[in-house]
Amino acid sequence: MSKKSAKSVEELLKDALVPEEEQPYKVPENWVWIKLSSCLEKVEYGYTASSTSDQVGPHYLRITDIQDNSVNWGSVPFCEISERDTEKYLLSSNDIVVARTGATTGKSYLIKEPPHSVFASYLIRLRTSSVITPEFLWSYMKSPMYWNQITVVKKGSAQPGANAQILGGLAVPLPSLNEQKRIADKVKRLLDKINQAKQLIESIPSNTLEIRQAILKKAFQGELTRQWRKDNNVSRLTNWTKDRTETALSQSIPIYSIPNEWNWALSKDLFSFVTSGSRGWAQYYSETGPLFIRIGNLNRNSIEIDLTSEQHVSPPDGAEGTRTKVQRNDILVSITGDVGMIGLVPDEFPDAYINQHVALARPLQGICPEYVACFFASREGGYKQFLKRQRGATKAGLGLEDIRSIWVPLPSFAEQKEIVNKINSLFTTIDYVDANRDKINDIIEFLPQSIMTKAFRGDLDTNYLTEENAMDLLEQIVRQ
Repeated sequence: MSKKSAKSVEELLKDALVPEEEQPYKVPENWVWIKLSSCLEKVEYGYTASSTSDQVGPHYLRITDIQDNSVNWGSVPFCEISERDTEKYLLSSNDIVVARTGATTGKSYLIKEPPHSVFASYLIRLRTSSVITPEFLWSYMKSPMYWNQITVVKKGSAQPGANAQILGGLAVPLPSLNEQKRIADKVKRLLDKINQAKQLIESIPSNTLEIRQAILKKAFQGELTRQWRKDNNVSRLTNWTKDRTETALSQSIPIYSIPNEWNWALSKDLFSFVTSGSRGWAQYYSETGPLFIRIGNLNRNSIEIDLTSEQHVSPPDGAEGTRTKVQRNDILVSITGDVGMIGLVPDEFPDAYINQHVALARPLQGICPEYVACFFASREGGYKQFLKRQRGATKAGLGLEDIRSIWVPLPSFAEQKEIVNKINSLFTTIDYVDANRDKINDIIEFLPQSIMTKAFRGDLDTNYLTEENAMDLLEQIVRQ
């Protein structure tokens, strides 16, 4: 008979539970706070060896091999180890390894389907008992509550570290097994979405010109509205003849494949009026009056007219003033210097006139002005054709006939508007990211910790009070 009598269930429960005065915060009534050691079957230190790139034995997992909650097994080195020790230190699915020393003390990783591998001596392996799921415990070990306790441990020693006894004393909130699974699943889903958002934001370059041009390219190849055409049973336009498209294809211009429901049209057939400003308007400059639109009011990144720099004029009476006065939905094109910059005159634009370096094209009824303006601004569309038509020995420029000679992919009026809506929606998202990139990154960095905090307080709407109480579960395990 043992000299030391076995502990009672009550004593074992007392050893397993965190005293109320030491509990970090209040948890739902069907949860309990337990010490980490009470939910583990085994706590083991790793194997001491030298690593090598030569495949002399199993992979040798070290602290430095765990990066961003993952392990690239292809870069993990190997080590020499006996068969007996291999059996002792061999890693299996659902093992959790924890860094026990240095600046990364407390960093952990849940092993899933590892190759033949053992773990190094600066790692501690945890194997969970049936009272807790490995996924739930690992999720908790990434939470602020866990790291707060690790921080206290680090501050309490000259050399940061946590041995098996210290780790075993950490407080862990314990819900029922079903609740643990729901929490771990929900946390993973939410964190995956955050990572996707982070990757999306990172994929958008700080200079968004390239991504805007990629959107325009897809728009004018019909890719943005493929599903729209299908949903609306779109048929081929009948008012633009097959001969017109064949003429376009026979030209040495950058015509590309477009949907069968579209046709190619020359820009001269889309405009009721094309003109440009005239020289000699400097004499009409004034401090007030209508705007005088110059090349500086157009830019390569947008079809919005930039009024950061304004020039006013007192226009002359007569036909010359009337001819060069802009109207709502006029498309403006730079025709000298940096040719092919586009501006679209918006609603409620003040009275304005164009100078001799800017052309004006007025779309017909039934043609969406913004659609044509966006196509003209597209690098693979109008702009590419403008560059081919530049003329002039000393100063590159475009003539009015060049403005009338651009081939435009033409869908129905309804699809033109739908394309514009798609472009604007995507550009609005890009504009928002541009304006709020730092704020969005801060939110993305903050969200995981916020989710973890809610998860391990029982605030993720996954807790069912009618389920088994965690205390009952713990008592069953203790009795066993």
